[in-house]
Amino acid sequence: MSRARSLPATATMPDSMLALLGLALLLVGLVAISSASIEYADWHHQNPWFHTQRHLTYMVMAL
Repeated sequence: MSRARSLPATATMPDSMLALLGLALLLVGLVAISSASIEYADWHHQNPWFHTQRHLTYMVMAL
């Protein structure tokens, strides 16, 4: 019998916790990009959400 089968269900919790922390980090990064680049994107690209949309597109492609 493998060791994984003998472990309790809580042993898989670090995997889900790591996934949630990764998702939280992605969302914090998206908010940071949004708040830092709205004025610049509006001035240079006439779209205040240009960098946010681009960042979100790359995040989706990476996942």
